[in-house]
Amino acid sequence: MWAGDAYQTDTKTRWAVRLTVRDDSYSIVYPDIPCKGTWKLIEKNSRSASFTEVITQGLDQCENNSHVMIEKLSASEISCRYAHAGSRAVIATVVLKKKER
Repeated sequence: MWAGDAYQTDTKTRWAVRLTVRDDSYSIVYPDIPCKGTWKLIEKNSRSASFTEVITQGLDQCENNSHVMIEKLSASEISCRYAHAGSRAVIATVVLKKKER
């Protein structure tokens, strides 16, 4: 699991992020909001990847179909940038740290 606290610039809010990766499945939980969903892979390489976020619970709290871009910082950290659907303007960022189970 990967975890961190995001900052969203347009709402000036902070919220917890929990990402679980199993094989090619990406599950995302935002416990503070609360909502959860999955990330659908668009493209990836050895350093970065981009996703469409599909919210499956809490649609009244979280925007569906956001664009998420991740970049590997180290073996234990990744940087995530969020943009509204159809936009590349970053509205939220978080550094997720790998957590031991």
